[in-house]
Amino acid sequence: MTQFDLIAFGRAFLVSLGAGLLGGAVGYFVMRDREDWNRKRPVLLMALGGCVLLLTVAISALWQYLVIVPSLDGLSQARAEETLVHLGLVPEARPQYAAGVEVGRVVPKSQAPHAGQDVRPGSAVLFAVAAGGTETTSSTEIDGGDLPTVSLFAPAAHATVRAARRPDGAGMVTARGTSKGMQGEAFQLLLWLRPVAPPSDVDGWYLQRPPSNGVAGVDPDGGWQGTAQIGNALWPPQEGAVIDLAVSVADRETASLLMAEAGVVVRPQPEGVATARATGVVLTFK
Repeated sequence: MTQFDLIAFGRAFLVSLGAGLLGGAVGYFVMRDREDWNRKRPVLLMALGGCVLLLTVAISALWQYLVIVPSLDGLSQARAEETLVHLGLVPEARPQYAAGVEVGRVVPKSQAPHAGQDVRPGSAVLFAVAAGGTETTSSTEIDGGDLPTVSLFAPAAHATVRAARRPDGAGMVTARGTSKGMQGEAFQLLLWLRPVAPPSDVDGWYLQRPPSNGVAGVDPDGGWQGTAQIGNALWPPQEGAVIDLAVSVADRETASLLMAEAGVVVRPQPEGVATARATGVVLTFK
């Protein structure tokens, strides 16, 4: 839903008035004499007013109107995204575990900007989607409590995702997900990437390490975001490259040893007590 943007209309009017006054001043000074000006002044003033009106209407029509953010509470992710795209807004879904909310539905009161707020077309709207099935759990217990769990929400398995290129030619992929039980200093999330097609010289999972790659931290609600690198300046990734991504939960001692290891860290399998994966992810750089 859109609404009239009074500020945009006011700007359009001021622009149009300025253009009209400039045109009137030019017309005044190009007259052969003042008698011509006095005789033609009513016509010129009417033309000036018409130009201001037409320019105001034209500029305000081309000016972006405000969009009222709709309520997404309880909608499916697909329906929420469709609703936002239809209004010219950019949906940004984020997984979140929410008791009493069906998996795949938007968590009530989770969107930002909030419903009813006025925004410009093209604005991003963040919202949480109840997560479930992608979580990998473990039955092992530590100190009487369950191990942390983690999910990889995006990219999805076998999805085609847009990757970015760094100035040196390396490819960068953003991964998102959520977790439980990561509070405190006992555990750390590790992000891994395995080139599939074309394969790498050394087959295995490549650890993505901060500060430029990997998972920088976990939000209070368990959400996380990380960056994985594929290729480098000498061997930049190609259009249509296929990769596997994984995120694992590792204890701090294991994570510290991996982070301190010299050179590129490659393992046959991601190390950790719980792992979530997205296989067959296709990269596009267009």
